[in-house]
Amino acid sequence: WRCSQQTVSHAKDPAGMGNHLIGKLAFFPPEPAQYTGKDVTTFVKTENGQTIPVLHIKTKNPRFTLLFSHGNAEDVGVNKSFCEWLSEQLKVDVVTYDYSGYGLATGDPS
Repeated sequence: WRCSQQTVSHAKDPAGMGNHLIGKLAFFPPEPAQYTGKDVTTFVKTENGQTIPVLHIKTKNPRFTLLFSHGNAEDVGVNKSFCEWLSEQLKVDVVTYDYSGYGLATGDPS
């Protein structure tokens, strides 16, 4: 058997419409956001200039901190009560965040 390396080129999409269309078809962030800025612990600025909301749910004497990533068609507001319950039941802090374009996060879903 002989293997060779091949280069794969992708069609150019100068207007960026392909990625935008794919994003609209694949990702379904809830609209409007299911929480407000008052629920957010902090906002993190990404390398590409987006702002991501982070919610840190604290418990007394946590055993560790759990990072919770929500599913598609959800934002941190949808899971806030669950994360609070999880924190209480497991005696852990929970940190959860939104993806670009979800909830109060800037940018487009991708």
